Amino acid sequence: MPSYLELSDARLAELFLPDAAQSLLFLLTGPRGSGKTRLCQHLQRVAHRQGATTGGVISPAVMRGTHKIGVNLALLPGEETLSLAYLRDQPHPAASTKYWRMDERSLARGNAHLARLAPPDLLIIDELGPLEFEDDDGLTAAFALIDARAWRWAVVVVRPSLLDAALARWPWARVIDLSGENAA
Repeated sequence: MPSYLELSDARLAELFLPDAAQSLLFLLTGPRGSGKTRLCQHLQRVAHRQGATTGGVISPAVMRGTHKIGVNLALLPGEETLSLAYLRDQPHPAASTKYWRMDERSLARGNAHLARLAPPDLLIIDELGPLEFEDDDGLTAAFALIDARAWRWAVVVVRPSLLDAALARWPWARVIDLSGENAA
């Protein structure tokens, strides 16, 4: 059974202390809008304050007013930000999900970035979704990076519907559930 963690700033800072155990993988899950990406951004800042190196990808929303109209792909540690996904308004031959059409060039650049990434103290992958788990598409280079366990800590965002698949691949992972339904 996965373990659940309190997410206070003090608890987050403890994760980055020099004597922390090696190769801790946290699967971050929760419904849309629950703050998964904001938490990844916060973790990157906490790690930086603690002197830890970070790497990976964060996928912040592109908003128009209160409506999400796209998704960017920030290559960590701050190399560049790419346009990753757009609202899907018609069928498109590119990789896509129910709601989003993916930019193939951004996916290729994201995969190249992950493939050449020197192992950081904190690896952040926001997110692995149906493209990766079900279609063998998307940011698939993340799988080899996570599997290598060359980092000290990894935080991987996985939507609730794919949590079982992620735990089947990484049964040693700990789960951080932002749904508010944690059973401690």
